[in-house]
Amino acid sequence: MEGAKEDRGYFVQQTTDDGYIITGITYSFDSPDVWLIKTDSNGNKVWDRTFGGKSSEHGTSVQQTTDGGYILTGWTESFGNDFSDVWLIKTDSSGNKTWDKTFGGDSMEYGDSVQQTTDGGYIITGGTMAYGGGCNIWLVKTDSQGRSKTTSFDILWFERLFQRFPILEYLL
Repeated sequence: MEGAKEDRGYFVQQTTDDGYIITGITYSFDSPDVWLIKTDSNGNKVWDRTFGGKSSEHGTSVQQTTDGGYILTGWTESFGNDFSDVWLIKTDSSGNKTWDKTFGGDSMEYGDSVQQTTDGGYIITGGTMAYGGGCNIWLVKTDSQGRSKTTSFDILWFERLFQRFPILEYLL
């Protein structure tokens, strides 16, 4: 699986049909785009999709959803409020986008990981520069259509966590 220029895979998960779903980034077009790739159990490409605009987009995490589709996160510089925003994309089982949402303000935000929750919604973890003084952990909880309630943890929370469990610093 290669394009005309540099491409990267950031996340892979086995799917219910014993194949794999991969997300990452492709530089094979005018600007970096999110790349979603579905393979069979032998790693042969079944289909691939790109999502993006005029600026840079990155896909960092993907999960198969209970409806057989996929949910992916990362960040976008083409859509949303400013600089970079968390980008949540829902697709059908063939990788066709059914909806997408952006989350962020006028600072840098990004999504690192996404999971479907037991209530059918989604939880994203990532970071934001919007809450003063450096990068903060950001949790975004959405319903099944991507409508959100957000939570931010400041760096002091991490420092307290590392003081209590110092081994975590080496694991991260």
